[in-house]
Amino acid sequence: MTLDELEQGKKGIIEDLEISGMTLQRLISLGFTPGAELSVVRKAPRLDPFDISICGSLVAVRKDEAKKIIVKEV
Repeated sequence: MTLDELEQGKKGIIEDLEISGMTLQRLISLGFTPGAELSVVRKAPRLDPFDISICGSLVAVRKDEAKKIIVKEV
């Protein structure tokens, strides 16, 4: 399952990141690493961006990025 498929209010654990370059570096610096737990706080009405809670922070993630983050629902 990818992060964009995780429903609002649900928690997941990151399994893999299928992203490269500067976007990958940015996400890693925000705590998006394999094994990290996250939750979908809010999906915008048009589904972009998502508000994600990870490592005690609230992070906005665009749908195209969320489609490349593989998660397992907890």
